[in-house]
Amino acid sequence: MGEKAFTLYEDNIYGVQQELERRGWMKLNGLIKDANSSTSVEFFSNAYQETEGDPIFETMVRGVKIRFDENTLNKMLGTPAPEICGVEKTREELEEIKSIKEEWKLELIRMSFALKRPLG
Repeated sequence: MGEKAFTLYEDNIYGVQQELERRGWMKLNGLIKDANSSTSVEFFSNAYQETEGDPIFETMVRGVKIRFDENTLNKMLGTPAPEICGVEKTREELEEIKSIKEEWKLELIRMSFALKRPLG
């Protein structure tokens, strides 16, 4: 079963259209069309590439080069790219917490040796 596009009417469901407009997603709904599943399989099969270094956001489908980097997708959807990636920001915050936790554990070990008592 493919994706389903929908039509919004003025009094359809309160707030849905306003939220789509607020997020800049109105164009996304209009992009949904019937598709050939073998084309989708070809895209995803070719798009997956194990590479060292920077990932490649380009693939070939039926002899046509397809770019799917963040700038291309944002341009197609008419949405601005966020300045800071939410996932990357969360990863950095988690690494910082992990680092602080490790430092805290080391400090407890140092204190234990200084007091010559085992940790409880």
